[in-house]
Amino acid sequence: MLKHNQEELNIPLDHISKGLHLVITPEGNSRCFTIAESIAEEWHESPYQLLEGNSYEYELVGNDEYILDCSYKGIIIQSNRHAQRGRICPNIFVGKLCVLVKSVTDNTTQGKIDLEILATKFDSKLDHSYRANYRQMLEDITEKCTDILMQINAPIQQTFTINFDLSSKTIYQRFSFINSIINTSDFENAVLQIIKNPATKWLNVTEEINVQKVKRINRSVVKQLSSGNNRMTTNNPRLAQFVNQGIPQKISVNQKVEHVNTAENRFIKHVLEDFLQFCTSCKDLFAKRNYAFAAEEADALARRLGIYLSQPFFQNISRPQTLKLNSPILQKRSGYRELLNRWLQFDLAAQLIWTGGDDIYDAGKKDIATLYEYWLFFVLYDLVKEKFNYRYQTDEKNPYGHLIRATDQGLNLTLKSGRHIVIKGVTDRFPRKLAYRFSYNRSFKGGNTYSHTTAGSWTTTLRPDYTLSLWPATFTEDDAEKEDAIVHIHFDAKYKVDNFKSEFIFDNNNDLENIDQETAEQLDRQKEDEKRGTYKNIDLLKMHAYNDAIRRTGGAYILYPGENKQLFQGFHEIIPGLGAFAVHPSKTHSGIAEVGLFLDKVIENLLDRTSQRERISNSSHHILSENTKDYIASDFGYPADFDRMKVDPSSTKVLVAFYKPEQWEWIKKYSLINIRTGESIRDTVPLEHFEYILLHTNGELETSKLYKLKQDGPKIWSKEQLLKKKYPFQPSRDFYLVFAFEEVSYSEFKGLSFDIRKLKGYKPYRNSSSPFVATLKELIESVV
Repeated sequence: MLKHNQEELNIPLDHISKGLHLVITPEGNSRCFTIAESIAEEWHESPYQLLEGNSYEYELVGNDEYILDCSYKGIIIQSNRHAQRGRICPNIFVGKLCVLVKSVTDNTTQGKIDLEILATKFDSKLDHSYRANYRQMLEDITEKCTDILMQINAPIQQTFTINFDLSSKTIYQRFSFINSIINTSDFENAVLQIIKNPATKWLNVTEEINVQKVKRINRSVVKQLSSGNNRMTTNNPRLAQFVNQGIPQKISVNQKVEHVNTAENRFIKHVLEDFLQFCTSCKDLFAKRNYAFAAEEADALARRLGIYLSQPFFQNISRPQTLKLNSPILQKRSGYRELLNRWLQFDLAAQLIWTGGDDIYDAGKKDIATLYEYWLFFVLYDLVKEKFNYRYQTDEKNPYGHLIRATDQGLNLTLKSGRHIVIKGVTDRFPRKLAYRFSYNRSFKGGNTYSHTTAGSWTTTLRPDYTLSLWPATFTEDDAEKEDAIVHIHFDAKYKVDNFKSEFIFDNNNDLENIDQETAEQLDRQKEDEKRGTYKNIDLLKMHAYNDAIRRTGGAYILYPGENKQLFQGFHEIIPGLGAFAVHPSKTHSGIAEVGLFLDKVIENLLDRTSQRERISNSSHHILSENTKDYIASDFGYPADFDRMKVDPSSTKVLVAFYKPEQWEWIKKYSLINIRTGESIRDTVPLEHFEYILLHTNGELETSKLYKLKQDGPKIWSKEQLLKKKYPFQPSRDFYLVFAFEEVSYSEFKGLSFDIRKLKGYKPYRNSSSPFVATLKELIESVV
């Protein structure tokens, strides 16, 4: 247990100089602690405990000949005015921080102090957050890696060996894998359960006993009573009835004895001895190479294993001659089953190296932020496999090449920050067959305009931590990008975020003039933080950058080890959107289920061909696919109502129709224009919604006769109906399309004359009387 919050730590340094001590004082709301020596030794920690993300002042008191330093830049910040004073700023460093005490005169190291920097993001119980969650992530990653290796079906047939000639960091990395699967409460409980309730067997044992203790008379006993040596007389009538010349003093009897020296228990002892031998070898190697912290860690684990093996239970168990791994007891019985699994993992983990773990497996330092990013990869990796029924691509030589590759030093886990890893496939789980691609560290190249039909960013190159891309399986991925049929969902691991709601500022009040005082003060502080470079909202703004810059993005979300979930939808649907999910290591509820439910809703949205997102995507695709030229602002002033009514001149349709001069009086009187069916317009009218009509006649290439069509659309009239309306000609067709129109109400259109020759649909000479379609934008551009 952590002790109560202390105002400061006072650390004696008499081993360096008598009377010298280090005083550490928390700044602001920072905290520091001490823990008992026994607890520190048990967990292999320093008793002096600080918190990540906090800041502290320090001072060396008692001697001016010494200063502080450490191997990690930016953590120890020495005062410019006083060499013995300064600040300790761990930021996201987690683990044992070795602080060096150096001489002022020659800068040589005179001694060291170990400070423990605790993780704070996962749990309100700081010791639990630091110990259990960090170890849980390591254990989860090791389990995922060994599960993948188990499916290769090779290491089970191999004998456990490890090359101790490799670098200390590589050996420590492998030791950390082993440590994460052995040094756990589950492992300890399994061992104790075996000791308390072991698998036993009954043996027939022959032994000599005093004849007076015979309880059961059988043929063998009678025979020995009559013929045995070293005889004596007896007054026992039960025995005397069998012989007249005395009875032997002792006889041999067979008894069933419960025995623990079984094949399964011999295997358990072999497992513990294997683990102990490995830890002892690691300890000796680390000590030889002056890798002090790693040597202490290996020694602590070796001592724990030694305690298990020193139990009386193991004293009468011999070494195994064979390993019967198919034993039902090993495979099914509680305790035995767990240790068998750990032994198989041990054999595999001892062969595994991880170049990407260099930042994590630096003895003493626990790079928990990077570890959290890697751990999230495996969590999301499993989620994607579950949602889409992912199956590994068949490749007999290397079926898991996307994650595990053979090297000269062993099997290398290829997961590394900055390295692109992808799994993809097609699923038919849903009514709409979907293709998917899950990427880690996928880069979206910058400077990607709409004319580029590949994935990319409008602006600079961006690289989200994780990207899930979904598109209809009827397209290839390239075609889906080209046709705007793909959706990218981005996730970023943000270990530094504590609490999404309190870290970020949101104001849902539409009346910005009436925001409350607290929000106003938050915004002021945000502005000051931005000036100082400590702007917390930068993480959320990065999600905005993904959403706005990466083409065809459906959402961008933060994953952080907190307690709250917050989502912000772009319209009324699940995507596009922004937000955050709290995901943390846990045996029971990690929070990844919330992400799974979110993906279910995303998939439902993609299956709906009438969703807002799909309709907007289709419309924008048609608009952006148009050939464009440099835009020049028109001098024409469109009606102000167009802004409120969302009128788009480039999509507002105008019907350009021809009339004979003799018709004009009739057209003006009834505000009607008839068009013969059977001409080209018959195919256009049902598909177009016309807002205006422009009329012209013989030799009238420039006309000002622009009218507003009535919204009830064209009517089909027979020639009899036209004649009843006193039509000036004898109709030559049986049916006509008749449009009703009215005067244009906008003054901006009155008095304008349009050159129909400038319209794209105009055909000269004999075809000039054929009706055609233009846009309002084209009309304005043809103004004389």
